[in-house]
Amino acid sequence: MAVGDVFQNLPKFGLFCIACASTTNVKLQIAAIEILSGLCFATAADDDEGGPTRVLEALTEATKPLGERTRFQRLVDDLHREFHSERETDRLRTSIMSLLNALLRTGQAEESTEFRLHLRYELLALGINEVLENCRGEASPRLADHIELFEMMRKEDEMSLSKKRDDSGASSPVDFESPGGMAEALAARLSNSVALNHFISLLQHLFMVPSDETHIPLWRLFDLVLQHICLQSTLTGISDVQKGLPTIDMADTPFTRRVRASGEGAGVDAASVEGGEEEEGGGGGCGDDCENGKLSLKNA
Repeated sequence: MAVGDVFQNLPKFGLFCIACASTTNVKLQIAAIEILSGLCFATAADDDEGGPTRVLEALTEATKPLGERTRFQRLVDDLHREFHSERETDRLRTSIMSLLNALLRTGQAEESTEFRLHLRYELLALGINEVLENCRGEASPRLADHIELFEMMRKEDEMSLSKKRDDSGASSPVDFESPGGMAEALAARLSNSVALNHFISLLQHLFMVPSDETHIPLWRLFDLVLQHICLQSTLTGISDVQKGLPTIDMADTPFTRRVRASGEGAGVDAASVEGGEEEEGGGGGCGDDCENGKLSLKNA
């Protein structure tokens, strides 16, 4: 089959590979993941998106059928899993790390440090750091090389981001897994900017949101909205293929009930929250997707 034919039949072909990669047949899993890795380096003449974007689209589309909370979840889970033999386990882990590194080295990720960090943060949120530490002790030389490459690229990208965003001239590294460390670094960076007031306001309002199970979807919504806005504002012509933000019934949240009761508050239009339309334009606006008391965001 020609590369163009493969691309023409995506996302069906990609979804088929991901379905194969989710079976209990380890040999089939390895073959499917290796095909996806190869597609990351393939480009069809009549395809503007390229292989990596098509593979990401397929991974994203497969999230719901596979019952994943987020894309990459099944891949990270399989990195942690032990299979019938040490050889099978190592081969599958190697193929998974090869795919992840391919996604971080090709397409949009090849062009943008921020996009690489964006994808890597998803993996870190799934606990890939701890998984790789557990794999390291019994890894084959090839798997160890892939793990080393993943960590080396991460260090380089985080150092690059720290220097790129550091206006103070300080050279202290930022711990991107420490909430306190990142908050301090941001506060220091914004210390001479009027944006500091907005940063403080953002933190103050986040403190108002409960952390119980009922509000977890709201925290996820904040996360995905911010991801979307950051990509749209910092990366010209680059957007993630993540599916649109999860639909959340805002009519059932204390926030919406308060806004509806007061009519309006702090610049928030109650009608727009409950399903009214906003002006079109701008990467982060709700358009026709805000309907029937549901708040969501259009695809990036």
